[in-house]
Parts: sequence; structure tokens; C-alpha cells
Amino acid sequence: MRLLCLAALVGGLIASAHAAPPGDADAAPAAKTGVSSILGTLDWGVSTTAVLKSLEDELEARYDERLRKADTLDVDRILRLKRADLKQIKDSLVRFDGQRTGFEASIVAEDFRSGNGEAMLKVEDGPAQRYFFFKDEQLWKVLVIYSSNVARQLDFAGFVGQVEGKRGKAASRQMDPKDAKRLMSATWEDDLTRLVVQDRSLFGTYAMMFLDKARGVPIEEGRAPRANALQPVADARADSMIADIMAEGGGAENNVVDKITGQAHAVELEMGGGDLLPLRRDEVPAAPKGKGKGKGKAEKGKPAPPADRPAPKGDDVIIY
Repeated sequence: MRLLCLAALVGGLIASAHAAPPGDADAAPAAKTGVSSILGTLDWGVSTTAVLKSLEDELEARYDERLRKADTLDVDRILRLKRADLKQIKDSLVRFDGQRTGFEASIVAEDFRSGNGEAMLKVEDGPAQRYFFFKDEQLWKVLVIYSSNVARQLDFAGFVGQVEGKRGKAASRQMDPKDAKRLMSATWEDDLTRLVVQDRSLFGTYAMMFLDKARGVPIEEGRAPRANALQPVADARADSMIADIMAEGGGAENNVVDKITGQAHAVELEMGGGDLLPLRRDEVPAAPKGKGKGKGKAEKGKPAPPADRPAPKGDDVIIY
């Protein structure tokens, strides 16, 4: 009997030695690495509620840092910004239930289907925008659309080269079937995620599409193009005219309108998509008083340049 009790005691001590330390069950989940790092601590297949909570936590942490560094007079202004941004998070979810949302005529028109159990969250990230796509309440795709300033700074081959500088050599590259010298996309993969970098120069920009390999890749590859999708211009004369306008500087989002009207305009490509969600809000420095008088106004007979965010430099272009 004593031997049995002693054996039980020894067994219990051994089990305790191999048990997880207290508190490990409540430890924060580890952030993803590699191509899957776009998810942070999330997993593919999580719900809209989980992604919204993650975005709210991200914004809370950012504002907490700003509040710690703020002086007393600035605290109230920062808290107002925080409340406004939190409200935008809660209002940012779009469900494509068949109603018109405005995104049907936008750069992401091909990335969702209405009446198919799909939803989207749009997030402003400074030089880029993140779009989270859901089907049947499960996350399957994250799309990063870069500012048109990036496309004005470097060509698509250069953009892919910068992604390779961060992600390593692309697993594959896809050329334009009509022009063997024109690079159209490049692909990277890890165990969970496929990344496809795309030339979306029809909209004057580039995209990084992150797909759940288990569920997202079959969804993306199984889709036929939308019947009313915007298509590249087939007329060579029209192509040449647009190229001439673009070559004058300013990008696709404003130059065509400027050329017609003779005035500078800032045109939002994502028509009717609602307010942006500024998770990476940058402070805009105020112009010095009494200096630069007359700058920014149009010279006689010439439109003023648009008040656009400066293009990122060097490796700063790739933020994911």
C-alpha cells in the first residue's frame, strides 16, 4: 500500500513538472510571420466581430501612446480624435447584400460579389488602404491598395523588386499574354497565405492581395469576371492620349479631369465608398504664418498642383 502511494506521489510530481506554467493559457497569441504577418495575431476564417475588435485594440494602443506623450492642453483634442476614429471603426463594415454601395464602380469592384454572403472592412493606412473581405462571416482575403503616388514614383517591376527585398524572391511571375515584356503580377507563399502583387495601373496604382490558402485561393480562382467590370482601353489611339495626359504628371486620379477643365481637382477613386478609417493618422504640420504667401495658388493660365501626400521614399514604399 505504501509503495502504491509513493508511486502515485512520484507520478503527480512528474506531471506537475511537465505542466504549463501558470498564466500560459492566458498568454497573448503570437503574431504571424512571413507572408502571413498581414494577419497580426488573427487567423484566417475569423469573423467580422473579431477583426473589428483587433482594429479597435490597435487604435486604442496607438492613442494611448500619443496620450502618454501629450501635454495637458493637447489631451482633449486627442481624445476627440480617438472617439471619432473609434466611431469610424464601428461604422466601417459594408455588407454586400445586393444594395448599391458605391464600391461596384471602384478599384475593388472585382474583389467581391453582391448577394453572395460577403462583407468588407476598409482601413486607411496612410500611403495605402487595407480591405478585409469576408464570405459567410469568415475572413478570406486582405487587400492592400497603395496610393497612386507610389505608381508615380516607380514602375510595377520596381514595385515587385521592393516586395522581393522584403519578402524574398517571388515564387512565380506572370507576364501579360499580349506583351511578353510586361510584368502583370508576382506571387509569394507560406504555409497559410498566398500573396499576389498585382499591377492595377488601370486605376493608377498597385495592389498586394493576401489570400487564405485553404479557403481564399479557391474562392478567388473560381470567380468569373463581373459582367459590368471596368476593362482596360482597347483603342490604341485612346491609350496614347491617356498616356500623354499621364506623362504630364499628377496621376490618373486627377489629370484627365484637370486637362478637360483647366483646373486642379482631387478625385477620389473609390467612389461613394464612405469615410476612410484612419488607423495611421499622421499629424499635418501647420504652414508657418506670414511665409510662402501666394504659394499653392495657380499660376496664370496653369492649374495649381494638387495638395497630395508626398510619395514615400525608397524601401518605405512597402508597408506590408
